[in-house]
Amino acid sequence: MRKPVVLSGAWIPAVSCIIFLFAVTGNMVAQEFSKEEFARKSREQLVLQEDLYARVTVRSHDAVIAEYALFRRDKTSSGLLLQRLPSFMKGHAWLFVSDVLVFYNPDCSCFENIDIKALPAADFILRELIPAISAYVREPSGKISQAVVTGSAQNNGAVRVLEIAEANGKTVRISVDEKTLLPLQAEYLNASPETNVTATYLSYGNYNKKYLPMEIRIVNAGQEYEISLTDISFQPISNAVFTRAFCAEISR
Repeated sequence: MRKPVVLSGAWIPAVSCIIFLFAVTGNMVAQEFSKEEFARKSREQLVLQEDLYARVTVRSHDAVIAEYALFRRDKTSSGLLLQRLPSFMKGHAWLFVSDVLVFYNPDCSCFENIDIKALPAADFILRELIPAISAYVREPSGKISQAVVTGSAQNNGAVRVLEIAEANGKTVRISVDEKTLLPLQAEYLNASPETNVTATYLSYGNYNKKYLPMEIRIVNAGQEYEISLTDISFQPISNAVFTRAFCAEISR
């Protein structure tokens, strides 16, 4: 009968050393693999960010309808994205607010929005897809002292009349179609009758009682205005007319 092999005390440090070396080597290999994997994912993420124009989520009453990703190298993406958007989103009142594009849906007489989770180039792409957003012009005279918004509770608090008091003492009044939310007429209240004012672009609205900026393009006798109005709150009040005063300044 063979006797069992018994390791002497001298073998224990050697075995422990071998186990330790295996553990250290394995840990180093694992760390190196982890670093390479992290670097690879970082490179992929960087490429994705370089190629990604915009990731667009289409929402209706806080429910996600569809989500799209738009990439630089895909020449058909912009056309595809535009074709897949619902038809009622084209040609109506648009409002680009930070990462939210608000539009009026005549089918339900309500405001809808597109939530844009994107890189800084996203607004550029949307301006390509929706020309109304690109209506940015300049006005050399300076600042607006105050503007007063007068509206009604109809159409979720849609504005009917916008009055802008400029720093030079003149006041512009703009009337708006309640259904399309597009400007119908613009006039200087305290200017000469010969003054010709036309509002070619106006965006505004209330969406879930959020503060939304306004942008408007005014052409007056060849002078083009760009006005950005911020910190406006349209509070829908049933069967009531409301007035809201705020300060603003013409973009330079």
